[in-house]
Amino acid sequence: MKIAPLLLMLACGILSLAARADHEKASVPVLNGGILAKGSLVEGPCVLALESTEQDIDLGSVSLAQLRQAGDVTPPVMMELVLDNCPGDVQAIASPSQLRGATWVNQQTAVKMTFSGVAEPTDNHYFRLAGSARGAAIRLEGPGGAQVYPDVIGEPYFLNPGRNSVALKAQLWKTTEPLEPGDFRSTINISLDYE
Repeated sequence: MKIAPLLLMLACGILSLAARADHEKASVPVLNGGILAKGSLVEGPCVLALESTEQDIDLGSVSLAQLRQAGDVTPPVMMELVLDNCPGDVQAIASPSQLRGATWVNQQTAVKMTFSGVAEPTDNHYFRLAGSARGAAIRLEGPGGAQVYPDVIGEPYFLNPGRNSVALKAQLWKTTEPLEPGDFRSTINISLDYE
């Protein structure tokens, strides 16, 4: 009969170990989880060339006599934005004359440009001057000679694969305010949205 108490003690010990193990399992949180990786592979847009990221346009010394009446403009100063590594099919057209009225060519990248800056208070189609000069504003022309307006998304400009130059023009425009001589500057930021 000595075996019965020993078996009873052994059974109680096993049960207590099992209960303890169950308790430890219950108190340790089970960490289940997963990883969801998602995204898409896209053809990257063009890269603004280093020489185009910051540009200083010198409109020179302008005589007050050049801007006598509201709406008078100075001769334009040319500048260009250079876009590199533009994607697209190498079979994209080489000449705009080949478009024949079409507005889109398959596999051809287009960019819409937005020029952001402070609009001239007397006419929000122009960019305001900062500095001591008064009575004038900056007028910008985009590709094709279309006027660029502050904070307005422009029409799409179609790009060829590789390197592209986008010609822009800047000039002073006489406002309705009286002219006052002095120095001027205007900061205009450009954002590019690709289609």
